[in-house]
Amino acid sequence: FLWFFFLMIRRPPRSTQSRSSAASDVYKRQIQAGVIGGYSLLWVLLTTTFFGYMYQKISARIGTVTNVDLACLCRMNFSKPVTLLLWLMAEIAIIVADIQEVVGTSIALWILFGFPLWLGILCTVVDSFLLLLTSEAGQRKLEMVFAFFIFVMAFAFVFNLGYIGVDWGQAAKGLVVPILRQDTIEPTMSLIGAIITLHTLYLHSSLVLTRQIDRQNTNAVRMAIQYFNLESSISLGVAFIISAVILCTFVRWRNYSEELDLRKAGIVLKEAFGDKSEILWGIGLFASGQASTMAGALSGQYVMQGYLNLQLKPWIRIMITRALAITPAFLTLLFSEVDSLVQTLNIIQLIQIPFVVVPLLRISSSVKMMGEFALKTWEKWLLIPVFVLLLGFNVYGMVRRGVMHGGIVIFAMIGYAILYLAMIAVITFAPMKQTTTDERTQDSS
Repeated sequence: FLWFFFLMIRRPPRSTQSRSSAASDVYKRQIQAGVIGGYSLLWVLLTTTFFGYMYQKISARIGTVTNVDLACLCRMNFSKPVTLLLWLMAEIAIIVADIQEVVGTSIALWILFGFPLWLGILCTVVDSFLLLLTSEAGQRKLEMVFAFFIFVMAFAFVFNLGYIGVDWGQAAKGLVVPILRQDTIEPTMSLIGAIITLHTLYLHSSLVLTRQIDRQNTNAVRMAIQYFNLESSISLGVAFIISAVILCTFVRWRNYSEELDLRKAGIVLKEAFGDKSEILWGIGLFASGQASTMAGALSGQYVMQGYLNLQLKPWIRIMITRALAITPAFLTLLFSEVDSLVQTLNIIQLIQIPFVVVPLLRISSSVKMMGEFALKTWEKWLLIPVFVLLLGFNVYGMVRRGVMHGGIVIFAMIGYAILYLAMIAVITFAPMKQTTTDERTQDSS
């Protein structure tokens, strides 16, 4: 899939196209959104964060009520071919996210210490294993380390914005007035893919299993769901603030002649506001990479464990995914037009989301499995149209890329769009077993 898209979706050459090394981290999307869309995309960020919260709280609700994570529930309730399809799509998304984390962290090390990018990529292998040592101290310790990196990232980015300043009137207008221009469609799609990510939905359904809950007591389950909802709202609230800060930071470069990436963003900040601004940017970027590495390693472990019923030690799991990520990361440094690879990774992340949203909605709608905690009618009316809109964005993006390139690429992209919709239809209408509590307990044992 990755190399198919790289060949089919490559951006047409432009005289202003950046030919320097570009970072593939998720925050490149917020940078480009700020450069192209300005404050007008803040409403997209706010709306997407809200729906990301809705999907995350449903994921946590599934784990809380069933005492089984989402990946494992998919294996129990769908046929083997459907389970295999869902697993492959999840693994693709996790590996692509890991590539973004590797290259993004290497950019941070280049900014902070002047490391060559290839050396920074190798360093990410070492630091990922060091982070795994924290997991041996227990889930709570791991969450504390994760929270620390989030705090450092938020502090660095917010403090950096203090050097730059914000037009609060325009920012407030951008939050409440929905404007979507033709040139902001791609940044909008990227923002959606940055906030609603496949691996975090799998992760939320798994992390709640570490909490001790009396699932025979309905009130205890309800209170636990409320607690997890609050937890999700806080975490996504922080994510919204960080993303909004990055978007606002780069609003003033709307007329910049070249596309900004994470590496060039640091240079631009240094030229405009001095060394401190670039250092703060590098610190925030490094903390972001470490937090993302931890989330990716945990979600990868839960996905493989749930779908394949395969128990792997965390260090083996991260060795596999990081080995798969390092090769494309090194290849990124060899391409003259690396922005096309970055765009490919972003598109792959976005098109994978329906492969987790469909089973999420189907399982959470099952009264047999969820009981009184199944999706309410108003939740279905709210979330299903959003899913259809997301699917439409993906298909539009594929066809648009084909039209931009012309020739045989048009037919290739239309063909893949049809295949994509067919795969979504398969998992949408495939029979679902709807296992009972006793069957889930027996399978888990």
